[in-house]
Amino acid sequence: IRTKYALLGEWGKWTAVSQQRFISITTNKEKTQATITLQGVASEIVPVVLFNSNLHSVTVNCSMSTENGQANVVVTPTSVICS
Repeated sequence: IRTKYALLGEWGKWTAVSQQRFISITTNKEKTQATITLQGVASEIVPVVLFNSNLHSVTVNCSMSTENGQANVVVTPTSVICS
């Protein structure tokens, strides 16, 4: 059985998921890992909420890169991290 997840979006925002904030979602070939790319202002902290069928509701605080204003949320069956 594969892990299922749902991107619930940015905590505390009226529009939790927008194309301006969440610019891409990709999976690896085996579909065991998903990478969600966020766009923001350099050094901005963005709380992102996901539901993972193994971990339940998870919130990660993503710090946008000082170089390009982006961050990646990586979802696997056992973890949700921001890099």
